[in-house]
Amino acid sequence: IQDERSRQLLASIGIDNVSIVGDTRFDRVGDIRRTAKELPLVEAFAQGKKILIAGSSWPKDEEFITRYFNHNDNIKLILAPHEIHESHLQSIEKLLKRPVIRYTQATIDTVQSYDCLIIDCFGLLSSIYRYGTVAYVGGGFGAGIHNIAEAAVYDIPVIFGPNHRRFKEAHELIACGGGFAIHNGQEFATVADKLLTNPKYLASASKNAGDYISTHAGATKLILKELFGIEE
Repeated sequence: IQDERSRQLLASIGIDNVSIVGDTRFDRVGDIRRTAKELPLVEAFAQGKKILIAGSSWPKDEEFITRYFNHNDNIKLILAPHEIHESHLQSIEKLLKRPVIRYTQATIDTVQSYDCLIIDCFGLLSSIYRYGTVAYVGGGFGAGIHNIAEAAVYDIPVIFGPNHRRFKEAHELIACGGGFAIHNGQEFATVADKLLTNPKYLASASKNAGDYISTHAGATKLILKELFGIEE
């Protein structure tokens, strides 16, 4: 099982032959980081700038993210919407007041002249987070947040919406200072401003996020040892 709370729940119904090993998802995102794709086009876009990455975003997220971006010339935005059909991409582009280009239309020679890069294809987001300064992970104004560990594993703080109650890692990231829950666009702007304008605060939050993921890794090895006696 994953944690002490689960052990207590099982004990309450008379089951006590258990082992606490942790959550294998932390090992999975660690593997993703180790095998992350190098993306020269995204690297050329970033150019050492402060990069806000909005991953798996929905329209509610995009409304206040683009508004914040439009009024903050000191950052660049990588926006990877959850849905990439043409009408949605066009709706995002209409919200943007600064130069924007889609990933599939960009080249390494031209991408650096744009301020926003829209990821209009699948399979890149988990590698793109490596180029971020701060991440916002969408879904928290809908059914529930998407994978925040995918971003935190790269030692970057993660912002997300209010619907995160079912996500243990969200509560624990908030508790350790590596994650931030917001309820509206104004709260997002307040948190983003603090992270993007205060280097010491950003460094601390980034370390907290990365440390949280690394210290929770190892469940896979424990499971293999328990089940099969396999040790690396």
